[in-house]
Amino acid sequence: MILIKNQDDVRSMEEKQLIRVGMAKHLMKFFDDLQEELDFLSPNTYKVEDNGHAVILDKGDNVRDLSDTGLNRGDQGLLGCIPEWFETVTLDNIEYYRFLVLYNDSFGVIFYSAIGTFDFEVETWLQNKQKEYSAF
Repeated sequence: MILIKNQDDVRSMEEKQLIRVGMAKHLMKFFDDLQEELDFLSPNTYKVEDNGHAVILDKGDNVRDLSDTGLNRGDQGLLGCIPEWFETVTLDNIEYYRFLVLYNDSFGVIFYSAIGTFDFEVETWLQNKQKEYSAF
């Protein structure tokens, strides 16, 4: 799992080659847009890392216990969350599930999971969420 809190993290992950160029550009834009929205609400009051993070899930992550992201084992981790929205995006020729989980009125985490990364149960959950949210 890669936890990214701000643009400095994006640059660091790209330099270490933990994320690809397309993902880095996408996340830089995401954090720019988020900061712009926060500044519109109240200029120079909020920092992006205080209001949201991005998490890139990797093969081998225990998605049933993502305590580091606030999705606890007792709540079934990823499988127990209710996304605010859900979509797919293609970055660096890799298709990802992308979805937002809100934790309260001012904090949320955007998750990325490359399609086909996890076991049958998790992939089925992700596919069902994609179908459910694309119906809107």
